[in-house]
Amino acid sequence: MKQLKILIALSVVAIFSTANAAEVMDAKQSMALSQLKIGFMNPDVLFEQSAIAKLYKPNMDAQARQVDARITEIAAEFQKLEQDFKREQGIASDEELQAMQQAMQQKEYEAQGLQQQHQQMLASYGQNFSQQFGSVFRSAVELVVQEKQLDLVFDNNALVYMNNELDISQAVLVKFDELTAASYQQLKAQIESQQTAK
Repeated sequence: MKQLKILIALSVVAIFSTANAAEVMDAKQSMALSQLKIGFMNPDVLFEQSAIAKLYKPNMDAQARQVDARITEIAAEFQKLEQDFKREQGIASDEELQAMQQAMQQKEYEAQGLQQQHQQMLASYGQNFSQQFGSVFRSAVELVVQEKQLDLVFDNNALVYMNNELDISQAVLVKFDELTAASYQQLKAQIESQQTAK
């Protein structure tokens, strides 16, 4: 009986020791997490606001306006075809009505094709930008991380909430523009040369 009591007592001590150890570990982990310096970054800022991106913007805006203008024209042409089709029902032959329907369908396909081409152009721009300047972007982030002594940087596009004081996007943007200054001048000269040639 005495041995049983000793075993029970030892078991209780072991349980409390394990619980205390877990609490100590949780406390240490909480303290470690509380001491982490965290920053948030919106990569889209580079695609929209960097000096390099702004050189591409006029051409991309012009292409977007062309696509929008053509789609507006197609919508007007489709509307006219639809009105003609409704007016000719019961008057025109089946072959003529079928031709009108095919013409309307062709307009729909053309509008969809233009939209897809524009989306592909934007995707291609993003891929080319990432391939050409991805390493520079990482260098810009690393410089800001070193200056601010950060431990972690998250993409704020994947966050539900973020304290704006932790946003390092503009700081990274400044570093990115500094690191791409030479590329900016080269690209600017190239664009100006192409415009002059036209």
